[in-house]
Amino acid sequence: MYYSFDKFKMSEKNIAIIIQARTGSTRMPFKVVLPFYRNKTILDIIITKLKSKFNYPVIVATTDLIQDDCIEKIALENNVSCFRGDEKNVLKRFVDCAEHFNVSTIVRVCADNPFLDSEFLSEIIIEHVKSGADYTSYCTKKRTPVIKTHYGVFCEVVEKKSLKKVLIDTNDVFYLEHVTNYIYGNADSFRINLLLIPEYLEKYSIRLTLDSKEDWDILKQLYSTCIESYNNFDTKSLVNLLKEDVNKLNIMKQQIEKYSK
Repeated sequence: MYYSFDKFKMSEKNIAIIIQARTGSTRMPFKVVLPFYRNKTILDIIITKLKSKFNYPVIVATTDLIQDDCIEKIALENNVSCFRGDEKNVLKRFVDCAEHFNVSTIVRVCADNPFLDSEFLSEIIIEHVKSGADYTSYCTKKRTPVIKTHYGVFCEVVEKKSLKKVLIDTNDVFYLEHVTNYIYGNADSFRINLLLIPEYLEKYSIRLTLDSKEDWDILKQLYSTCIESYNNFDTKSLVNLLKEDVNKLNIMKQQIEKYSK
């Protein structure tokens, strides 16, 4: 199923939100398609949130492997488009997806972040368009783009033309798998726009991205608590909840040390 962009109010940049999703995680296979909250998968949760908050097209970009048919099924059940592409060359998958849907500006979202914050996403899109940058991301005080961190509440925005340039400039497998690393690793060749994350996030060892079974257990419980306590919770209320839970923070700290990028 493919949506026509006539359905959406688009800027001249043709912005779309592209969710990167697959089932073939080495640490926890099928994590994004397992029931996470009331029989809803993480992919269901993310798509629902994005569709309710934004008028931009939402597209799920997965692999062309048979095992990822379930990803496409979830996308179509949620009435969003699905693009199937190269498993290993994720960079090319994104470029091909953007080309297919005539997208010029990509809001890249990872499907293993159930606590994705739509307020941060909204702000970063606005700042990216205002700045005219090739790449926009939140960053830590050390200027580390959040895609390399454990927070799991952010996205990043990148121009399709910049990803196409990376495809021309390098065939290094690392950069083909990690879509934007080459861009912020070669800042002299691109216009980079980095926004500082809120100070309250760096006060605690908070990990809200999902890599392992340990992450799954703690995030599943935390999500349920947040939904039932706050309903429309945001990252700040989540941090306020977590800072009182020493046990969860200790587990998160251990996982951060184990999976630091």
